[in-house]
Amino acid sequence: MGAEGLERRRTVIDRLLLEHGVTFNLYGEPGGLDRPWPFDALPLILPGPEWETLRRGLAQRVELLNAVLADLYGPRKLLDSGMVPAEAIWSDPAFLRPMAGTPLVEGIHIHFYAADLARDGEGRWTVVADRTQAPSGAGYALENRIVLRRAWPEIMRTLEVRRLGGFYAAYREGIGRLAAWTDRPRIVLWTPGPFNETYFEHAFLARQLGINLVEGSDLIAREDALWLKTASGLERIDVVMRRVDAAFCDPLELRPDSALGVPGLVEVLRSGRLVMANALGAALAENKAIAAALPGIARAWRGEELAVPTAPPGVTLSHMPTTLAAGYEPRPMVLRMFVARTPTGYQVMPGGFVRTAPDGEVERVSLQRGGVTKDCWIVGRDPDDAGVEADSPAGDIVTLATGDDLPSRAADNLFWLGRYVERATAALRLAQAALARAAARADANWIEPVARAMARRGWLGVERDRAAIEAAVLAAYVEPSVDPATALAAVRRLVRYVRNRLSPAAWALARRVEDLDRRGAPHGALEGGENAAALVVALDGLASAIVAEVGSDGGARFFDLGRRIEHAQAGCDRLATLLGRRIAAEIEALELILELDQARTPYRARYLGTPQIAPLLHLSLVDDGAANSLARDVAAIAEHVQALARFGRSRRPGPVRRALRALERILAEVDLVALGRADAQGVRTGLTEFLQRVGAELAALSDALSRRYFVQALPATHLAQERRAHA
Repeated sequence: MGAEGLERRRTVIDRLLLEHGVTFNLYGEPGGLDRPWPFDALPLILPGPEWETLRRGLAQRVELLNAVLADLYGPRKLLDSGMVPAEAIWSDPAFLRPMAGTPLVEGIHIHFYAADLARDGEGRWTVVADRTQAPSGAGYALENRIVLRRAWPEIMRTLEVRRLGGFYAAYREGIGRLAAWTDRPRIVLWTPGPFNETYFEHAFLARQLGINLVEGSDLIAREDALWLKTASGLERIDVVMRRVDAAFCDPLELRPDSALGVPGLVEVLRSGRLVMANALGAALAENKAIAAALPGIARAWRGEELAVPTAPPGVTLSHMPTTLAAGYEPRPMVLRMFVARTPTGYQVMPGGFVRTAPDGEVERVSLQRGGVTKDCWIVGRDPDDAGVEADSPAGDIVTLATGDDLPSRAADNLFWLGRYVERATAALRLAQAALARAAARADANWIEPVARAMARRGWLGVERDRAAIEAAVLAAYVEPSVDPATALAAVRRLVRYVRNRLSPAAWALARRVEDLDRRGAPHGALEGGENAAALVVALDGLASAIVAEVGSDGGARFFDLGRRIEHAQAGCDRLATLLGRRIAAEIEALELILELDQARTPYRARYLGTPQIAPLLHLSLVDDGAANSLARDVAAIAEHVQALARFGRSRRPGPVRRALRALERILAEVDLVALGRADAQGVRTGLTEFLQRVGAELAALSDALSRRYFVQALPATHLAQERRAHA
C-alpha cells in the first residue's frame, strides 16, 4: 500500500469506528465515559497449524477447568488428595459457599471462557491468565473484525482470513438448547449498567445476538423462577449471559451491599430451571493455585499433558509491530482467545482480541492503562466457509432476530427520551428565534411575544428588553434548572441506558448532540445562534433515526409516543401563552407560533397574506394534513396505542384508550370560531379552556401509559398461571 495507502485506510477505519460508536469507559478519569476506541489496524496473523495447536489446547484447558469447578463445588477430591491446597480455595473470595452442591444444568460451570496468551522466549504460546468470571473482549473482537473487513477486504480475501460470526451464533444456540424445558428459550444479557468499562460491548453483543440487555432492576426472582419485567408483564427467563461479577448477583445470599443484584437469585438457581452463563462461582477457576496444579490434574485425570502450558511467573512478553503517529514500533502484546459451549461441545473462536502495551509489564496490557487493541487473523481456508464469498463481511456479522420482550425499564427510558428530545428541541428553537430577532430587528414589536414565551419557560424576569432577552437565552444553555440545559442533560443520560436499542446511525447522532452540548452557548455569535441551530438539526436527526425503527422495534413506538405527547403539550402551552390574552403585537405572536412549530411554509401555501388567528388555529389544532398539528399528533398516538395492544392481555379499553378517546372527542367537537373570539378584556376564555382540557387529557394519557407499561406488579395468581403455561 505504501505510507499514503496505509494512511487512507486508517482514515477509513477511524471513520467507521466513529460511525459505529465504538467506545470504552475509563474509571477514575475526568471525561472517562465513552472514550474513543484505541484500535491499531495492523493485525496479529496466525497460520492455520499454529491456531490448531491453540484450539486443541484451549478446548482441553476449559474442559479441565470445568471438571475442577464441579469437584470443588461438589465432592472436593482435589482438596482431599492435596492436589490443590485447601487454604488457597477457602481464602479465595471467588469461592461462593452458597453455590456448593447447587445442581447446574448438565453440570456446566463455564459456558464462555477466555485465556490471555503470550509467547515465551522460544516462541511457544503459554496461558498468562484464565478468565472465567465474565470474560470481556469478544464483542470488541467482532467489532474490530467488522471494521477491518470493510477497510481491507482484498487483503483478507487473499489471506483467506477465517470468519467469526458462526462462533457467536453457535454459542447462542448452545446455551439456548440447555433450557430443555422450553422450545423457545428466553435469553438475556445481564450488564452492570452504562458506566461499566465495557458497556459498549454489552450493548453491541445484545444487539448482534438479538437478545435483551438487562440490569438487575429489570429482573425479579419469584416462585423458583427468574422473571423479566416487560411492557407486557412478567416474562420468565431461561438463560442469563452474565456480565455482573458473581458476588454482586444476589444481595440476599452473597454481598448484602450490592445494588446490582436480584434478591433470591441463588434460590432460583437451586431449582435447576435457569441457565447462568457463567455459573455463579466460576471465577474460582482463575485461582493461581488451580493454574499451577492443572498440569498434574491433566496427567492424573486424563493421562495427558497440557497442549498449551501455563506461563511461569514474571513471563516476558513477545512483541509485535504497532502503529504510532511517528511510524511503527515493537510493543509487548497479549492475545485473548475465546471458547464457547456450543451444541457440539466447546468451540474456539477462529480469531481473538489483541492488546499491546507501552512497556514490557503484563499488568500494563490493559485499556485502562493505555493499551491499544488489534485484531487476530487465522489464515487459511476454513471448510465451513466454502459457500461464503471471501471478501464478504457476512460471515463476520451475527444477524439474529430480536424478541418482543421489551423490558419495561427500556420502554420507560425510550418514552422519556422522546419527551426530552422534543423538549430540548422546542427550547432551542425558541432560543434561535429570540437571538435572530435580537440581532436583526431594530423595532421593539417582537419583544412582547418573545418575552412571554421565555418567561413561561422561566428564562426571563421582570426586565423585558433586548439586552435582557439576549442574556437570558445564553444563560438558559448552562442554567441547570431550566431547559434546554436540563433536557439535554436528560438526553445524554437516557441514550446511554438504551444504547443497545439504538442503531449505529442513531448513536452517532446522539454523540453529535453531546459534543455540541458540551460547547455551550454561542458566545460571540448572537446574530446567528449557530450552536442552537446545529443542536436542533442533530436532535431532529436522532429522533428520525429512532422513529425509522418503528416497524421492527416496539421501543421506537414508545419513543415516538413520548415525543408526540411532549409536542402536543408544548403546542397547547404555546398557544395559551401567546394567544390566551390579546396583545398589541398579535401578528408578531402568530408569526412566532408558526416559526416555532415549523409551520410558516404550509401556512403560506394554504392561506395567503398576513397570519390570522382562525386559520392558524385550524392549522395548529385540527388539520390532520399538517405535519405538526395536534390532530396529527393524536392520530400518531392512536396508531402507536393500537400497535402496542399486542403487549396487552386485556381486551377492555383501559385508561390508555379512554384518555385517547377523550382527546379524539375534544378535537371532533371543537369550534374554531369560538376559540378565536376574545372578550372585552381581550381574554380568549374558550381557547384557554379548550387547551386546558387537551392538556389534562394528555397528562392523563401519559400517566396511563406509565401505569400500563412501565410499572409491573402482577398478582400472584397471574404468576402461577404464567408458570404453568411456560412449563
